[in-house]
Amino acid sequence: MSDKYDMVDKTIDDVYCRLVDNVSDKVEVLLFSKTGRMGLQRNSNLNKTLLIFSVFVCETISSQVPRPRGVSLSRASLYPPDKDFTCFDGSATMPFSKVNDDYCDCYDASDEPGTAACPHGIFYCTNAGYKPMNIPSNRVNDGICDCCDGTDEYASGAECVNNCAELGKSAREAAQLRAELVKAGRQVRAEMSQKGESAVFCT
Repeated sequence: MSDKYDMVDKTIDDVYCRLVDNVSDKVEVLLFSKTGRMGLQRNSNLNKTLLIFSVFVCETISSQVPRPRGVSLSRASLYPPDKDFTCFDGSATMPFSKVNDDYCDCYDASDEPGTAACPHGIFYCTNAGYKPMNIPSNRVNDGICDCCDGTDEYASGAECVNNCAELGKSAREAAQLRAELVKAGRQVRAEMSQKGESAVFCT
């Protein structure tokens, strides 16, 4: 397969998986705030269900999805390799072979998502295991590792180390600590509220 093409093969696209994880976090906070201490057990069961759903979604997404380098999975359908490519702004139509050929054909840079050919283009870092991000295309192959997975320096010779897993682990640990602090704070508030209601009732 051409070097300008990325193949997602059994690799979790972090955007969708984190979205599902975020849904789990929001539901947990909402349930706890509404139900107080009694909601913790139900949260646990709900989170297990959401976790299973997350894994299912991620595994489904991880099936082989060909897409040009620098394109997010959500935009892969905009680059069908068996058809001519039309610039997003409609300014030109060209053979698909001109996508990521290191020559800027489209005024909106949509034909060069994975090169630095267009000065105002955007390169998508998958950063599987951590946070995906977009960087200006002029940072592609500039010798500096901007993506934690090193995908922006595929032809510069820069020795980029993929440290997305380590960054992701640290971020998840920090998020878990924040969630635990939120839970503890809500539990203290619920207990204080209960004591206040009891004191009012007794008087």
